[in-house]
This record gives sequence, C-alpha cells and structure tokens, in this order.
Amino acid sequence: MDAMRTSISGWRSAMGALCLLLAMTCVSASAENFPDVCKTGTPEQIKAMIDVGADVNAKDKDGNTALDHAREKKNEKAVTALIKAGAQGK
Repeated sequence: MDAMRTSISGWRSAMGALCLLLAMTCVSASAENFPDVCKTGTPEQIKAMIDVGADVNAKDKDGNTALDHAREKKNEKAVTALIKAGAQGK
C-alpha cells in the first residue's frame, strides 16, 4: 500500500511540474497571450499562469483583459481566481 501511495504521489508531482512548465512557457510569451488564454483556458490553466507571474491586467490587441474574457465566457472559477490576483476589467 505504501508503494502505491508513493507512486501516486510521484505521479502527481510530475504532473504538477509539467503544468508549471507549460504555464511558464506561456507566460514567457508576450503579455497579450494571457487574456487570450482566458478565452478558452480552464480555471486550472489560468490559475497556473497566475501562479507563475502572468500579468493579470495585460490587455489583448482589442484592449480586453483576462477578466473581461473570463466574464464573457461566464467562467466563474477563472473570474474568482483573477479577482483574487488583483485583476481589473474594463
């Protein structure tokens, strides 16, 4: 049973590291990418990007913020995470 717990724990750590790496890759791109991610991204993806320093108030080419997109998509979990991180909309 302990071996199984260790295996599951290791798998979770590996998946967490992979998600963090993917988020960091996205964050390293231009600031305009974060609002675009919030159009289609899951709350988990959005939270991961916030955790690695995404600019929650960055604007896309149309002047919309991540919070604007999350509200438009009625993504309540993303809206909550963005507001907690200090995001402001229009």
